[in-house]
Amino acid sequence: MSNLRRRVAFAAPGAVFFVAITWFGQWPFRWMMGAIALFIVHEMIQGSTIHPSRKTLARWTSFTLAILVFLTLLFPTNWTLLIGVMLFFTSLVLSPWPREGTPWWSDLTQMVFIGVYAPVSFRLLMELRVTEFMGTASSKEGFFLLLMTYLMIWGNDIFAYFGGRRFGTHVLAPSISPSKTWEGVAFGLFGTNVGFGLGLLFMTTQTPIREALTIEMAVWLSPLIAIIAVFGPLGDLIASRLKRFAGVKDSSQLLPGHGGFLDRFDSLTLSIPFVWLYIQLILNFMSI
Repeated sequence: MSNLRRRVAFAAPGAVFFVAITWFGQWPFRWMMGAIALFIVHEMIQGSTIHPSRKTLARWTSFTLAILVFLTLLFPTNWTLLIGVMLFFTSLVLSPWPREGTPWWSDLTQMVFIGVYAPVSFRLLMELRVTEFMGTASSKEGFFLLLMTYLMIWGNDIFAYFGGRRFGTHVLAPSISPSKTWEGVAFGLFGTNVGFGLGLLFMTTQTPIREALTIEMAVWLSPLIAIIAVFGPLGDLIASRLKRFAGVKDSSQLLPGHGGFLDRFDSLTLSIPFVWLYIQLILNFMSI
């Protein structure tokens, strides 16, 4: 079986299961998101350039930070979430992506980055699941927001992959990922629009949401297209850069045809904090 067929054979039922757990919500959804984030932490530690003598310290440090991030579930306030977002962006900026042989402080920045990068994103994913951004008091508003996000990310990935393979000639980042092209980015943008349209269509299947889904609300949601189209591919490039520094093709071999959890959720991981921030902007504007 070709690699593409393996990817499709695993991705199709995997996507259905992922959406089903998101629909159910509550603790099964939270446990699954937490487990995925911790798998990503493990993969990033394994593939990091942290000095071997500090790998044990890295595991303790990164996993402790990850657990602290998820403990904010006990304090569901915007302040705790905002602290997590600040940690996310601070670590993203400060981590120097060092090679072997770098000083201890560089290893420490990697430990912090690994400990908050995926956990903060998936913690915010949990928060988006219970967000009521349209004022319908429906427990499914958050689900349809996440479904739209999933569809935009998957649309971006699928169209960028096939469009880039067929028409790609101008390489996007030669030193990081030679297979990604600007043509693929353009097709990915189109796929993101397709996912956005499908997301709006699925929202109309729920009566209270359909009644609240005005043209004005659709316009308010449309900037999510740009957020996903920009930060989805950037998340992919960040994962590619990490793997290039570590000298590996995939973060692990846990998911047939996809590599590891970081490979599968790289676009989602970087996009979600920006989606969360934008939804907070909408909520704050509408409360004025």
